[in-house]
Amino acid sequence: MPELPEVETIVKQLDKVLQGKVIKNVEVLREKSFKGEIKDLVERKIKKVGRKSKMVVMEFVELKKVVLIHLKMTGQLIYIDSRLRGNDGRRIVGGHPTTDWVGELPGKHTRVIINFKNGSRLFFNDMRAFGWMKIGDVPRLPPDVVDKEFTLQLFKELVSGSKRAIKLVLMDQKKIGGIGNIYANDGLFLAKIDPKKMASSLDNNEIERLHKAIKKVINKGILLAGKYQNYFLVYGREGEKCKRCGEEIKKFKLGGRGTYWCLKCQK
Repeated sequence: MPELPEVETIVKQLDKVLQGKVIKNVEVLREKSFKGEIKDLVERKIKKVGRKSKMVVMEFVELKKVVLIHLKMTGQLIYIDSRLRGNDGRRIVGGHPTTDWVGELPGKHTRVIINFKNGSRLFFNDMRAFGWMKIGDVPRLPPDVVDKEFTLQLFKELVSGSKRAIKLVLMDQKKIGGIGNIYANDGLFLAKIDPKKMASSLDNNEIERLHKAIKKVINKGILLAGKYQNYFLVYGREGEKCKRCGEEIKKFKLGGRGTYWCLKCQK
């Protein structure tokens, strides 16, 4: 599942190639994957591509509305440059790591295609079809982990006021933007905190450790530019040895999501 660092990576790449591009038309191959009036985007020039939490935000010149894209579990954005013909053009790919982008496009999982006047195309692929693209207003969201506003003091206030498990607090997008299952697991491991521990029971030292740990794993994910899956600390490592103490990594469900932890290291 693409999380904040993976979305940040594709946003940076797309911003470089889409600024100034003018939309020729939009092809919606699955109605539920797109919300809004297509005609509102025709002849619109892209001003910038940015990010809000785990969403891609496409802004336009002389248009207050934006295009919001949420990749959810299996979404991909694939840009094909117009400099070479057909499907042989230079590709920029981001999102869920499947091989859908390798072959001919559109493919069986292509949901939306944005065609630009210079011949370039942006494909929205989504195997499980949970993701979406819609026209709307810039969302008002809480600060995410890489924002300057995500201070230790703010984090303390969010944590100390909750009686839920700390992992559920970390993943609550209404409280903190951008932390998904992968980075919540690895951040808690790095901070040596049990995912089940009640948030309000954390002392100041634990809160400070966790604040630093979450920022560290998210920033590492951004630096690795979509390749963090090769460096998981605890996520996806059920049955393997803990990298810190050698204890076997366990897995359980918390809030319906797979949760990984070391019983010896995380208290």
